[in-house]
Amino acid sequence: MNLEQRLLALDFHFSNKEYEKLKEYSTLLKFWGKTHNLSARLDDEFINFNIIDSLYPLKFLDDFKNIADLGSGAGFPALILAILLKKSNFTLFEPRLKRASFLSFVKNKLDLVNVEVNAKKVQDFSCKLSYDLLISRALSNTALLFELTKHISDENSAYLFYKGTNLEDELKNLEVKIKTYEIITSNNSENRKYLYIKKR
Repeated sequence: MNLEQRLLALDFHFSNKEYEKLKEYSTLLKFWGKTHNLSARLDDEFINFNIIDSLYPLKFLDDFKNIADLGSGAGFPALILAILLKKSNFTLFEPRLKRASFLSFVKNKLDLVNVEVNAKKVQDFSCKLSYDLLISRALSNTALLFELTKHISDENSAYLFYKGTNLEDELKNLEVKIKTYEIITSNNSENRKYLYIKKR
C-alpha cells in the first residue's frame, strides 16, 4: 500500500493538499538525504513508516498552541505534525547544522509558516516562553528530557515522548512524579509506545 492507503487504513482522512505536502517532504528527504546523510535509509517503506509513526498521536492528542520539538533530526515528528496542525506553532531544536538547514529548506518549500527552526540544543535556548507541549522522538530518556526542558516548561506543560519497549523501566526509575499520563501503543508498530503526559 502507498502512504495514502496506509493512512486511510488507520482512519486518517487528510486533504489532497496535505497529502501532496507529505509526498513532497518524502521527495525532499530522499534528495537531501543522499548528500547530507540525513537518514540511514531513504526507501519509501522506511519514510512512510516514519511519517505514520509521527502522525499517529493525532488520534489522541489535544489541541496545543505552542509546541517545542527536541532534536528534530530529519523532521520526524515535528515537520510532519506541522503539515496537519496548521493552528499550532512549532519550534524545532536541531543543533546539527546540515539537518537544521534541511529543516529550514523544507519549512520554506512547503510554506510551513507555523514552523521555526533553531540550530541549537534546547538547553542552550534562552526564552521566556513556556511551551504548551514538548515532544521528542528518541532523543533521550524521560528523566533527562524533563531536566533539559525545565527552563521552557511549567506546571501546565504537557509532553509527548515517542518511546520503545524500555518505557516501563524508565518510568520506574523516574524521580519526578507524573500526575496525569497515558501510554498508547501504536497500531503501526508493536514496539512503539507514546508517553503522553498531560500534566506533571
